[in-house]
Amino acid sequence: MQIKEIPNANNVKNLKPIKEKQDIYIPDIKDENICRRNGGIYVLAGSGGSGKTSLLLSMMKSKDYYRGKFHNIYYFCPPCSMDSVKNHPFVNHDKNYEQLTVDDLEDIYQELSEKNKDKKIEKKSKKEKHNGFESEEEIISEDDEEPEIEYSCIIIDDMADSLKDKNIQKQLSRMMIKARHIKCMFIFTLQSYYYFPKILRKQITYCSIFKCKNVEEWQSISKELLALNKDNGQILYDYLFDEPYVHLDIDTINNNLYKNFNKLELLNK
Repeated sequence: MQIKEIPNANNVKNLKPIKEKQDIYIPDIKDENICRRNGGIYVLAGSGGSGKTSLLLSMMKSKDYYRGKFHNIYYFCPPCSMDSVKNHPFVNHDKNYEQLTVDDLEDIYQELSEKNKDKKIEKKSKKEKHNGFESEEEIISEDDEEPEIEYSCIIIDDMADSLKDKNIQKQLSRMMIKARHIKCMFIFTLQSYYYFPKILRKQITYCSIFKCKNVEEWQSISKELLALNKDNGQILYDYLFDEPYVHLDIDTINNNLYKNFNKLELLNK
């Protein structure tokens, strides 16, 4: 097969990308090896006791990771899972949900969709209120300023049974498609990667995989997410899971792999 490219009369390279108001990455998250994308969909999967919940809660408590990086955090977690953790950091959180429902998700979606609109209205009202005390230059300057962007996070912790509900899947899919525009990261913890519904898997931007219960599950994951054959998948498995609480981290957007957030390079012999 031979390929011939016929140049366009217009120079496509001169087209400039649009400039968006929101950031590609959430501000102040400096570690480039973790999930930090605005609108990121982050899945942590591992069997009970593998360390996935400990990792998530440690990241939420650490200023080096997610602490103080979100304006709003919505935390979904069954009471039994919450009670199993000593000094749970979300026990007194003001946005806790014991059940995952379509109504609660829709309320959050509407709230996040309206937040920046409300800020614009508030800013306009404030300017009008003090208009008599401002110079023309100050008014113009204020008009040019962009309202502060609020970044949010929805955590759905250990709710695999609720994720089986088709209506919840549809609602989450609707929200996740717009995740970047509503400036919201989604984080899920599950006891198996395959507990995450198929309809949502293609939207994953980052995942942390802990040691699987059986080799068959690992082989499926390595084939689906990493496009590795059986032999190379086994080599990676043996390298990764040499001690407890280790996790493989996969950036599906940039196709980067990490072990405990340390970057890996797979070299062909």
